[in-house]
Amino acid sequence: MNAAVDGVVRIAEVEAWSPSSTSSGNSSAQIHWMITDQLGTPRMILDQSGDFNGVTRHDYLPFGEELTTQGVRTPQLGYHADNVRQKFTRTERDSETGLDYFLARYYSSTQGRFTGADPISLGVDRLFDPQRFNRYAYVRNNPLMFTDPDGRDIVLGSGDQKRAKQALVEIAKRPGGREVLTKMDKLTLTIMITSGEVGRGRDAYGSTKGSYVVTKDGLDAKNGQSGNGVIITLDFKKADADRKENKERTENNKGMAELGIPGKPLIPDVPKSDAQLEGHEITHLEFDIFKNGNTKDEDAVTGRIDAILAVPVDKNLAKDAEKFVDNLVQPNQPKPQAQPTPEPKKKPEDEDD
Repeated sequence: MNAAVDGVVRIAEVEAWSPSSTSSGNSSAQIHWMITDQLGTPRMILDQSGDFNGVTRHDYLPFGEELTTQGVRTPQLGYHADNVRQKFTRTERDSETGLDYFLARYYSSTQGRFTGADPISLGVDRLFDPQRFNRYAYVRNNPLMFTDPDGRDIVLGSGDQKRAKQALVEIAKRPGGREVLTKMDKLTLTIMITSGEVGRGRDAYGSTKGSYVVTKDGLDAKNGQSGNGVIITLDFKKADADRKENKERTENNKGMAELGIPGKPLIPDVPKSDAQLEGHEITHLEFDIFKNGNTKDEDAVTGRIDAILAVPVDKNLAKDAEKFVDNLVQPNQPKPQAQPTPEPKKKPEDEDD
C-alpha cells in the first residue's frame, strides 16, 4: 500500500527532572504535556496544569535543526527555551553535543546525517533503492514523510504500530480484504495509518485526509507522480471507551428492564473491532479512488467492510497474513527496469566465389 502503520502521538506525558534537589534529597519533578505533529515532534509544550498561558513553542527545519527565536518567533509568542529534552521526532537531544539519541546511534540535525553507520547492512530490499545505499543518510533524505525511531530503519510517521498492524492482519486473512489491500498497494500514493484524536461527530473514530489526483484510470496521480499522500487517523482510545460504555449500558439496561424502567440508549456506530474501524477508513479511500462506491455514504462504506469481515478466515491466507502485512507497510521500492535481451549475432552469409 506504499504505506506504514504508525501512531501519531497527539498528547504525551513526559517527566522532566530538574537538577535541583529538595532538602530531603529527593529530586523535584515537573510534568509537561507535549502536543506533537505528524512525525511526533513536540511543537507545543504545556505546563502541568495544561495552561496555554505558559506554553513553549518549537519550530524545526525538515532535518530537525530547531529554528531560533528570530523575526516572528518571539518569547512573547512562546518561542523560548525549556527543560524538556524530547526534540525532533520525540528523541532526546543531548544539550552538550546537540546530537539526538536514536537508540542504535546518534543523529546530527545540523548535518542531516547520522554520526555512525547504519547497523543494518545492505539487504535485498535496498538493492533497488539508491537513496538507502548511504548508511549515514537519514530516512532516504525525505524527513517530511519518514522517521527512524531506533536508528536502524525507516518507517512512516511515529509511535505505536502494533495495534494498527494487527487490524490489517485480520483484514488480510480474508479474500476480500486481501484483494482490497493488494489493490491499494499497487498505487503510487503514500498512505500513512496513524492513531490519535480526530474530532467529534459520527466519524469521530477515524478520518482520511490527504492530497492526490484521481484519474479516469483509477490512478492516484497524473503521469505516475504521487500526490502529497494520505493520512488515515484512527482514534482507538475513543473506540475502546465507547465499546466499554456500551457494554456497561447493556448490562445495566437488563436490570432496568426487569424493573420496568427504560434503559439508556447505546452509543450508535461504535466500531465492533479495530479491523472494522481501520477497514472503514481504507474503504473510504478505495471508493474515492476507484469509484466503486459512494465514499460519502457511511452506511455503504460500513456495509462493505462488514461484508469482508463476515467471511470466515481463510486458512491459507492466515498462514502468511503477518508476512503480507509486514511487506505491505514497508515503503515501496522502485522496481528494477528490465534489461533488453541482446539479439543473437547473425552468422555472416557465405560469400560467392
